[in-house]
Formats: sequence, C-alpha cells, structure tokens
Amino acid sequence: MGRGRGYRKDLRAIWAMAHRIFGQGQEAYEELHYYVEMWTGKTSLRTLTAQERREVIQNLRRMVIASNVITEGQVYRIRALQRRLGWGDQELERFAYRTVGWREIPTLSRRKAERLIRAMEEIANAGPQRFVNGTP
Repeated sequence: MGRGRGYRKDLRAIWAMAHRIFGQGQEAYEELHYYVEMWTGKTSLRTLTAQERREVIQNLRRMVIASNVITEGQVYRIRALQRRLGWGDQELERFAYRTVGWREIPTLSRRKAERLIRAMEEIANAGPQRFVNGTP
C-alpha cells in the first residue's frame, strides 16, 4: 500500500497534538491509542485511512482547545481574590484587560488566568497603598 506525503504529515500532526495534550512517554502513547481505538475502532495509527486520520486530527484539535480553557479552580481563585480586594465586576474586567488583554473571565486561557491570578495576588499581598482608593 503506497503512502504519500499526506500520510506522514497526518501522523506528525497527530503525534504533535498528542504530545501537547498527553505529554510524552509510555502513558501518553497508550492514552493516544486508547482514543484512536475509541474513535475509529482501530488499534494502530498505521492502519488508519485518510478519512480516519482526518477524524482523529479533528478530535485531537478539539481536545487541544479544551485543554487550554480556564479551569473551575482558576475561576474560583479569581473570584475569591476579587472579593478579597473588594472589586466589582467592572474593576476586575478593567484590571484583567490591562493585565492580560482580555476582559471576559470565563473565556480566558489557562495561561492568561495564571498571569491574572499572580497579578491579583501581588496586589492583595501588597495592600491598598499601591492604588488610589483601593481600586486599580
């Protein structure tokens, strides 16, 4: 069975996304194969048809996007810091925009949420002297 450049390109894309989602090592390898079998019914990446490879790639893309969304724990921490600082929703949105360039807390990426939490913790630990009237 002849395999062209599209085959190797698809497999590289599958492995790249799998490493991003599952990490590396034997457990990541097993995790990827578990999902491939669940989605296609096949146990080997080499036996996937072009259509099945595209389906696996699409499903992995969805997982990459989902793995980058803010967690419930991060939302809880942001709201707890918001209460501790005495900020309303407008102050939080304004500060989030200045800090990470994004206003809507539920749609932040995990990385931006981490940056926002660190910045809010710095303010909470520094006390109100850094701001006029205690607002950012």
